[in-house]
This record gives sequence, C-alpha cells and structure tokens, in this order.
Amino acid sequence: MMYKQAFLFFFSFGCLALSGAHNINYDDLPLELQIPWTTGPILTPSARTLPKGHINFQPYVFYSEVQGHFDNHWKLETGSNAENVNFETWITYGLTDWMDVTLMGQFFSNIKGGNSYTALGNSLLGFDFQLLKEDLKGYTPAIKLILCE
Repeated sequence: MMYKQAFLFFFSFGCLALSGAHNINYDDLPLELQIPWTTGPILTPSARTLPKGHINFQPYVFYSEVQGHFDNHWKLETGSNAENVNFETWITYGLTDWMDVTLMGQFFSNIKGGNSYTALGNSLLGFDFQLLKEDLKGYTPAIKLILCE
C-alpha cells in the first residue's frame, strides 16, 4: 500500500509543480483578475462563465481504502481491504461571453480480495448562462444559471 500512497503524493506534487504557480505581482493585474475564485469547496463551480473560445480542463483523482467495518456493537471488524480509485475530468468551453458548455466524465476501479472491477461512471453535460455580472466597484455578485443532465 505504501507504493500507492507514494505515487499519489508525487503525482500531486508534480501537478502542483507544473501548474505554473509563479511569483505574480497582483497589484499589476487588472481589477477583474484580482477577484478571488476560491470561495467554497474545491468542486464548487464558479459564478462566472468562461469567455468565448476559452477552455478549462480540470482532472481529479480520488483514492480511498477501507480497512474494516463496525458491527452492531461498534466493534471494529477487520477483513480484506477494499480500495477505490476514481478518475474524474471536467471540461468547460466558452461558447459566448455569456454562455459556456461543461462536460464531465469519470471511470473508476474497485479492488477487494484480489478481485477488481473497472467501469465508466456517471457523466454530465451542462450549459451555463451568465445572468448577472459582478460589479467590480460595488457589491453586486455574479450569478450563473446551470442547466445540466
């Protein structure tokens, strides 16, 4: 199991190193780029649509391992480990400055007791519509309508 944890650590570290996190003087950026996009959980969509022609690619890897379960008397019963790896990718493309399209796909693998199962997971197709743009000098928030199937 240690090799899997080491792989996930170095994979994550490599992604951060390649992400282009450089020293940026934020005072030199236009006001619309200084607004933080990091409010809420990691998988919360932005309140703004992508500009026309821009693409956003967000891959995720989730790994979990179950080493036992609790019985009716809250006693831990250990058994064969169960592992799950879920690969999920979100792709968003700006169709216009007020509308974009999002496609999400995933596949997963479950492993338990020497047996494994790999399959495609849920997928999503959605359209986002910018209803209200934020006022950069005031208190009006950005509001986006998301329609997805």
